[in-house]
Amino acid sequence: MNNKEYAKALRLMAKIYKYNPELPQINELKLYPSGIEQVRLCIKSLDNIKKNYDSHFIRITGTIGGIRIEAVDWREVVCTKRVVGTRLVKREIPIETKIVEVEEEIVEWDCNPILGDSK
Repeated sequence: MNNKEYAKALRLMAKIYKYNPELPQINELKLYPSGIEQVRLCIKSLDNIKKNYDSHFIRITGTIGGIRIEAVDWREVVCTKRVVGTRLVKREIPIETKIVEVEEEIVEWDCNPILGDSK
């Protein structure tokens, strides 16, 4: 889906919300930018911006018209990794496995049609 089609779908969604006030609201939208230019565009497009980093990702949160938006991309897209040293760490590595017999449930699901017989 290109952005023109996406905008059309969002307008349709807005119309559905307008005429169905009991419909639960979407709490958050997630964007997955691809590359530094899209990350910058996300930052320029949002209000109330917060940036959070972990060891793998950058998460940019903000709002557009009061709707919370989160953009997530790989940290290496916006940061340059620098090795500043090394350290020895201890890790647990499983060496042997054991096969044991356990009892587990066999289940079936009985689901009633949500929309009656129509769907």
